[in-house]
Order: sequence, then C-alpha cells, then structure tokens
Amino acid sequence: MSAHESDFAGLSDEFFDDLTKQVQDVEIQFELVRAQRDHLLAGLVAAVECVRVWHGMGMSKEIEPDMWRLYWEGSPEMKPIRQMLEKYAKAEVASPASRT
Repeated sequence: MSAHESDFAGLSDEFFDDLTKQVQDVEIQFELVRAQRDHLLAGLVAAVECVRVWHGMGMSKEIEPDMWRLYWEGSPEMKPIRQMLEKYAKAEVASPASRT
C-alpha cells in the first residue's frame, strides 16, 4: 500500500467512525423526542377525557355517548386535537368517542 493509499484509508476510517458516532447521537436524540411526544400525547388523551366528562355532566347516561360523539367529531375546537391523536396516538387511544 502506498503512503497516499495509507493516508486515504486512515482518513476514510476516521470519517466513517465520526459519521457512525453522529448517527448514534441522532438516534439517541430521536428516541428522546419520541418519548417526549408520547408523553404529550398521553397528556392530550387525558385532557380529552376530562373534556368529555365535563361536557357530559348532568346528561343522562343514554344520550351522553351520542352527544360526546357529535362534539368530538363536529366541534371546530376538537378538530386539531382529534387530527393529532388520529395521526400520532396508538390506535386504542385515537378515538375517545369510541370509549364511551
């Protein structure tokens, strides 16, 4: 191996080692962001349940599920929440209306 080839091989190894470290750092940061997102989504699910209970206070048990479904599916203020949960939350929490 010539001196030039040896220098290139050393630089190449150093480059790929550095690149591997950067990829590992990004993967760690990605997992932290994912955990934070999941924590926020869980809080959003709990907040939606709180809203559901609040809006259902005083309603008969017979009509409350239908009224909540109408509110969940039709109210403008719930639309971005519903879209976020449907897009990012696990299937079992994506539709609080289905838990009534």
